[in-house]
Amino acid sequence: MGTGHPKSLFSSTEKKECFVKFNVNGLLRGDYQSRMQGYAVGRQNRWLCADDIRELEDMNKLPEGSGGGTYLVNGNMVGIAHAGTCGGSEVLDRLGQPGADHLGLQVAAL
Repeated sequence: MGTGHPKSLFSSTEKKECFVKFNVNGLLRGDYQSRMQGYAVGRQNRWLCADDIRELEDMNKLPEGSGGGTYLVNGNMVGIAHAGTCGGSEVLDRLGQPGADHLGLQVAAL
């Protein structure tokens, strides 16, 4: 560089507040649909939480207390010993909807 050209991208004040990040992850990522499908699999199978996905997408974490760090369990993958214990009847009661007991079916013990 010749004289008169700045030797830095940032002034001394900006250097305290700013930084440069070379992110090559964008070059390595697949297309949008493939990434979203992969994240959905990870989220449904409990090895990714919302904050993990946001970090992979260069997004900030969700606010504290909003559940961003919560790992979810897919409801249709619950073990037989825990089937029916997820509070579904309470939700139906709050919504004013009948539960499965109105069908007159008996629960079979396995």
